[in-house]
Amino acid sequence: ARSPDKLAPLLADLGGQSEDLEKITVVEGSVTDADKLETLMDGADVVMSFLGMTNPPEWVVSPGVEAVMGALLSLRKAGKTPPRFLSMSSIVLGDSAEQGRRAWGCFVAWLVPKVALKACFEDMQAAEDYILANRKAMGLSVTILRATVLKTSSFVKDYTDPVKTYKLVPVSDTAAKLSFFVEMQSVCEA
Repeated sequence: ARSPDKLAPLLADLGGQSEDLEKITVVEGSVTDADKLETLMDGADVVMSFLGMTNPPEWVVSPGVEAVMGALLSLRKAGKTPPRFLSMSSIVLGDSAEQGRRAWGCFVAWLVPKVALKACFEDMQAAEDYILANRKAMGLSVTILRATVLKTSSFVKDYTDPVKTYKLVPVSDTAAKLSFFVEMQSVCEA
């Protein structure tokens, strides 16, 4: 975490309790710090990345994805089993362009990535391109997750409840009804 003091409010947004923070190992640093990444990932089953631009137009997603995949490769080269890597991106990128148009409408699906948040979407696209070009050669299990606009609300997800609050839609499903927003906790649950 760049700022460990921001974790408690984030945890609360995700429906956690303050005592849950005691169960989390917090390491202060950057997503590009290879040594810390390897230490954190060693022994994990899954690594989830929800990187996003905090200081536009400075890229963080693509450099972060490259660093995470580099750390996972280092684990593999050391004879360890690297965890699966789930990398959050956005609907409208890559082969999800049609889904983006259905969820956001044609104008918004054009305006947001091409004008309003151009640097952010270029960063996410570069990260996706890196994943697609390297995951197989690196021998890593990497999945790109594309969500629509994330929102937070007073909704609190009970993660022990087996009832899912989300729906995964494959790119090939051209008939699925899509929404403009998705609850952040549902993305974490998925």
